Amino acid sequence: MKKFTFIFAGLALLASAAFTSCEKTPAPSADEGTKSIALSINFGGVATKAVDEDLEAGFVAGDNYTSLQIYFTDDAGNIKYAYNATENNANDGTAAGEIWDNLASAANSKGVKFIGLDAVSGVYVTANAPLSSGIITYGGAVSKPVAVSAINELLKIENIDATEANAMPYAGACIQLQPLGSTQISADAGEVVVGDGADGAEYWKAELSIRPVVSRFEVSKVGVKTSGTTYFKEVDNEGVKVLEPCDDTDPNVKYKVEWNGFDADLIGIYMSNFYKSSPLFPNKTEIKDWTAVLFATPGFAEGVSPIAEGKWTGLSDDQKGISYADYNNGYQDFTTAHAGTTSGTTNYLFDGGSDASAVVVPFNFFVPYSLTDRSATADDVANLGAACPALHFQFKKPENPTINYTSVQYKTSDNWQAVADNNLKQQLQNAVAWPNSTDGIAYANVTKFLNQDKLTELTVKPGLIYKVQEVVVEPVNLSVSTKDTDQFNVYVVVKVVGFDERNVYPVFD
Repeated sequence: MKKFTFIFAGLALLASAAFTSCEKTPAPSADEGTKSIALSINFGGVATKAVDEDLEAGFVAGDNYTSLQIYFTDDAGNIKYAYNATENNANDGTAAGEIWDNLASAANSKGVKFIGLDAVSGVYVTANAPLSSGIITYGGAVSKPVAVSAINELLKIENIDATEANAMPYAGACIQLQPLGSTQISADAGEVVVGDGADGAEYWKAELSIRPVVSRFEVSKVGVKTSGTTYFKEVDNEGVKVLEPCDDTDPNVKYKVEWNGFDADLIGIYMSNFYKSSPLFPNKTEIKDWTAVLFATPGFAEGVSPIAEGKWTGLSDDQKGISYADYNNGYQDFTTAHAGTTSGTTNYLFDGGSDASAVVVPFNFFVPYSLTDRSATADDVANLGAACPALHFQFKKPENPTINYTSVQYKTSDNWQAVADNNLKQQLQNAVAWPNSTDGIAYANVTKFLNQDKLTELTVKPGLIYKVQEVVVEPVNLSVSTKDTDQFNVYVVVKVVGFDERNVYPVFD
């Protein structure tokens, strides 16, 4: 029986999402001979905490992860040994206590020796992740070998609750071991003995990084523009001239409508186009594996809304962190406690604030990446074609809408003139009126985001927090559908914080 010794080097609690990972140079098979293996793990601290029932405090960097899971696998990718250590195991004298006491403290990271592991060639690590219920046993050798891909079943969007989880889940892996030669292992390291504890004759190392398995949108401010001017151009749609909103600087601008008195009730915010689970394990991620679990943005089917009573009809009832609405025999304004004020021409329906007590509407989402990626920053992580989630802002028509159209004009070669044709005038006014729906509900949809240059489209990366700073909606941005055409595009600013800080800009669809 072949046996190995695993030694965990100290943790470095860093403010970065990506660190040195598994060496890329292939090493001899870990199943050849008896070896001791030194494993080092690098953490990036991040946590979130819940406040206010549905809403929560924004992203806060820190080191308050609460659990660490370690999985040792054979060449076939089957879990041979599994350990779970939590802060409750501190100083309890158990194997889990040794792991926690000697790994989870930045001030006391002496490492842990795992002595006597048989036929192990890979190491997978998660932190703050859900545990398997009955499939994987923890505390040493598993009762029945199970494929490491079983961890994917634990990483489902409903298991990562944006409103109640107190720490972000992490994951990383190393499946190629490197020789250490005569390197000495610290005598101060903790020790976990497995089986008869036979020591290995040769030392090997495995270096890995763990990064958050999710990224995150945080909505902090939503408002409606109470007055303004909307510009239009004519575009050809299969031989038919149609109106399309445009910027006033567009060389093809032809009409404009000046309006005031617009208002709306914010009754819900929803996420779509996200991965329902995270097929990160084993780390041979292919985008085809992810598309199978994609909740694509649904539209209206035969006039029936994909959202009913504040939830997506195509998902299970548990939609915390996916759908935010207050429905009780009718929609209520779920942001009443955080309603803002009117500033200039903007009426803020939700304002989470900007001080220490600020709250956000949070949405966690998975981004595919290779668990052994050794990139130094999130920007350098290989792009596996990750889908970018969409956000849907749900509004209800006020009981007594007062929108007025003060001017409807067309552009001549040198100035603007009033539109005299009543049919055309009505058509332009209808383009900035409340959408015609029987229940008075309409949506403003964000389906893509732009980088700081406001020109290139954002590619989402793992372990980043995308803060939606301010969403301001105009009448022309509203639609009865959750899935629209480009004529409903709206731009809002997003700031990225956490591991890599920069600004990006989302686009309403």
